Amino acid sequence: MSDSTYHVIELIGSSSESWELAAQNVETLNGVFEGVERVDRKVVATCPHCFNTLGREYPQVGGSYTVLHHTQLLNRLVRDKKLVPVSPMEGGNQITYHDPCYLGRHNEVYSPPRELLQVLPGAEVIEMERNSE
Repeated sequence: MSDSTYHVIELIGSSSESWELAAQNVETLNGVFEGVERVDRKVVATCPHCFNTLGREYPQVGGSYTVLHHTQLLNRLVRDKKLVPVSPMEGGNQITYHDPCYLGRHNEVYSPPRELLQVLPGAEVIEMERNSE
């Protein structure tokens, strides 16, 4: 879907166009999932806005999917030993993570990104003062 979700159009104040785009996107996704049970309709989103829109707003126009943020999927693959970090980071690298509003505050996804950072060999995770808010 080259038009992504409707979120940007809605932000600039074009609500009717945004819902038309959402309905078009749902029609496209439902076509992709034709014949697939609703429980097996899974979408992986890398963008926190798309994650929120696909999971919370598309159901209003007929889209019913299990939506995962990519950090949730990657974290699951690491936990299941299907994905293993292979190259250690050199030189005591400090890493911090900023919680995107639409991932953290709106959808309460805080742990998966941090858990992924914790498994990076040679990385030192430093939390910012205001995190997980």
